[in-house]
Amino acid sequence: MFSSESTETFQARKLSMTNKEAISFLSDDLEMPDFQVKMQQHKLNTLNNILGRFKRIVPGGNVSVLTENNDNYVQDERQFLVKVKNDILSHRGGHCFWFSSFLSALLAHIGYKVGLVGANDRSLDSIYNVHAAIIVFDLLYPGSKHLLEASPTYPIFEAVRLPLKGEEDVYLSRYGGRKHKFVNAGGDIIKYCHLLEKGERPRTDWSDVISEHDGLWEVDMEYHTASCIPLSYITENAFLVTAFPTIISFNHRNLFLRGFSQGKWVLIFNQRVTLRDEKGFLLEKLRASSSSDVVNFVTTYFPQFSPEEIEKGWDKKQAFDLSCRW
Repeated sequence: MFSSESTETFQARKLSMTNKEAISFLSDDLEMPDFQVKMQQHKLNTLNNILGRFKRIVPGGNVSVLTENNDNYVQDERQFLVKVKNDILSHRGGHCFWFSSFLSALLAHIGYKVGLVGANDRSLDSIYNVHAAIIVFDLLYPGSKHLLEASPTYPIFEAVRLPLKGEEDVYLSRYGGRKHKFVNAGGDIIKYCHLLEKGERPRTDWSDVISEHDGLWEVDMEYHTASCIPLSYITENAFLVTAFPTIISFNHRNLFLRGFSQGKWVLIFNQRVTLRDEKGFLLEKLRASSSSDVVNFVTTYFPQFSPEEIEKGWDKKQAFDLSCRW
């Protein structure tokens, strides 16, 4: 059962965001000054439009993990929520907890009924591979539910209606020519997968792979949609995965950003840069030959980050790499 208490509590908090800030973000940042009229005409289409625009203006990444003293704010719920709001409003982004928290609050402010659900990122080598997504209630009719993936890391640009019907996928996309879909896994667990090409190996030895008639599907994310999670789940897990390098070392030994910039999807992962067009098709792959190249790549595509903080983050990443060798 979904917990209405956790949903109402989250809506009441609204991330310390004011109505003025919410309307300004929708009108100015997302360029949707007529969102209220659009909502009256079609709430689902407006929701998908908000999601698509949101993913194009705020990058996902771990710059704040590498450049800031995270344990100063994530232990305190109020400070964390203010931090999340400020990072999104300044287009600096962050982890999934940033996006799910902010977008849920934004949607709640303009009249959507929302809650949060937990998920597991199956690509991480950690027992603490936590993630969070959004559930939107009563969108089409009383009792309807839709899953919303707020993080720009995943090319999911539409709300997914729940429950899935049988074993059929109700969301199938071809981002970059690669098939992605949602499948039922039983017990209100929904898995988001991509189709492995012929001869392609899974990303890791511990990957979850589903064999179907059309090939092998590697699981990217596993959503637990049976009940909503309290906001404390977000703040506690954000603290654990950002402040403690040993829990998810991936966040501390790599510098990564993914977002939409200059008409392209840009992925920066350490020295490597991958550029894709709006539909996900590969345009170019680049490689930095020095730390200054890394700084230039980041500031070229994401100028909201200063050269000084990228240099600081790169130094911290290299120091963590060195500590892992001993």
